Amino acid sequence: MSKGAIIIEGHVQGLSNTRALGRAGIPVYVLNHGEKCVARYSRYCAKYFPCPPYDSDELAHFLKDLAEHHDVQGWVVFPSNDHAVLTLSRNRKLLSPLYHLMAPEPETALQICDKYLLMQKAVAAGLPVPCTWNLTAPVPEKAVWPVLIKGRLGLSFYRKTGKKVVICRSLKEYQSQKEEFTASGWEDLVMAQEMIPDEKDQCTISVGIYCVEGTIKASWTGIKVRQHPARFGTATLARSIHDQEAVTYAENMMKALQYNGICEIELLRDPRDGRLRLIEINPRTWLWVELARAAGVDLTLIAWQDAVGMSPVFPDHYAADLVWRNFYTDVWFGLGSLIRGDLALTAYFGQMKGKKVPAVWAKDDPRPFLRLTLLLPYLMRNR
Repeated sequence: MSKGAIIIEGHVQGLSNTRALGRAGIPVYVLNHGEKCVARYSRYCAKYFPCPPYDSDELAHFLKDLAEHHDVQGWVVFPSNDHAVLTLSRNRKLLSPLYHLMAPEPETALQICDKYLLMQKAVAAGLPVPCTWNLTAPVPEKAVWPVLIKGRLGLSFYRKTGKKVVICRSLKEYQSQKEEFTASGWEDLVMAQEMIPDEKDQCTISVGIYCVEGTIKASWTGIKVRQHPARFGTATLARSIHDQEAVTYAENMMKALQYNGICEIELLRDPRDGRLRLIEINPRTWLWVELARAAGVDLTLIAWQDAVGMSPVFPDHYAADLVWRNFYTDVWFGLGSLIRGDLALTAYFGQMKGKKVPAVWAKDDPRPFLRLTLLLPYLMRNR
């Protein structure tokens, strides 16, 4: 069998990666833990395997067994969440002889996934970041309220608290929250960070890139137009834009990390001085990677071609003003914003102007959307 790809976690971004490679004639196997998997129903998914938890070393041994029994040695492995990235990186010695891993070296992976270490790396590279400190340290004199308490490893924090961040609007609130996290043994696993002031039309900027030894070979930029939760969440509606300043920031950050592979850098412009500040880096594809592909920068295909020794074409331009929408999620949270008065009806529809890029629906591959529709009661109950 020709070299293919293994997608770990098959929800929205996993589906996009499955389609991107499958449409190019590349065999794709999907691995998923749990029920939340639409990519398994794609016509471009050649095989589907339930797998162990993404944060368990059992996943690495599962991949080893897969290589031994299913003739997939030399395939490219794409993780879709940070837990899978860390597991692949941690088990590189076991898996690198068998696969091309789209996961950085262990030290780099930890430096990115641990948001406190990431901020330190950016500061060392001379790049602006929000004022950040550990809960075990005194509050810096320059700290401005409100501040956020967030997990150094974000997904673990969300699973424990059900929140992306905890907002502390005063020193008294901060001390109270600090005591709670200390009592639960989480003091070393969370950090505090100033909250960049919110202004009208302020959007999180995303730079999606493919990098070789710290040099960006392909890049694309977009913004989160709507997200949940409203300020600190996951995109439900996003737009493709051009922003050279954001790309320049990404270039400097990637050079500092000497990064290899796909990643997404999230930035926010601080209205106090107009400078971009780092929010986080995802060392993998991200939820709305399909927008980059539709705009003309197919990072997943580029990464696969480069990994297997082909010569990918690195695009030097892409389309702006394409609009990606995660339909059901955007409808649900968009209606909530309308009811609360956070969003005007004219703005709701105005934000959707432009050529549409559906998150899940595809005319040539309708089954995942239909299966997602059937899964809605389960997803809403768990949400």
